[in-house]
Amino acid sequence: MVLQRWRASARWVLSLGALSVLMGCYTYVPSNVGVAPRGTTVRAQLRGDPVFEVGDRRVRDVAAVEGEVIAWEPDTLAVSALELRTDGGESVDGGGYTVRLALADVTNVGVKKLDKTRTALTIVGITAAALLGARGLTSAFSSHGSGPNGGSAK
Repeated sequence: MVLQRWRASARWVLSLGALSVLMGCYTYVPSNVGVAPRGTTVRAQLRGDPVFEVGDRRVRDVAAVEGEVIAWEPDTLAVSALELRTDGGESVDGGGYTVRLALADVTNVGVKKLDKTRTALTIVGITAAALLGARGLTSAFSSHGSGPNGGSAK
């Protein structure tokens, strides 16, 4: 019985922890085209459903590209691609391949920044889950203790 309660608490804590990690601590802050320096992680929203070659794969209908800025050129943004997202919601690993985005197709550029609110909420969530899990574990063990004279409760 103690082990069952502990497992239930552990599952709950792990689920909450996984959810908070999936939320992430980062957000994308809108930026002007050409402003983010080399090495900055950006996400560019695209129009026109462009097609990109990523290694030996051709990725069609790309809606967004996340990557590190290599260079801003007069009419293109070159990034080391981390991820490409299609209109259909497919996520494709960019593998660090260089992808050149035509600035005419870029509708929005966001710079990846640490979101203090999300980070604080993640820390609070993980801490609360750990405390609730510890409380559940403590109560599970304390309820399985002894009878009135120190003997077994069973």
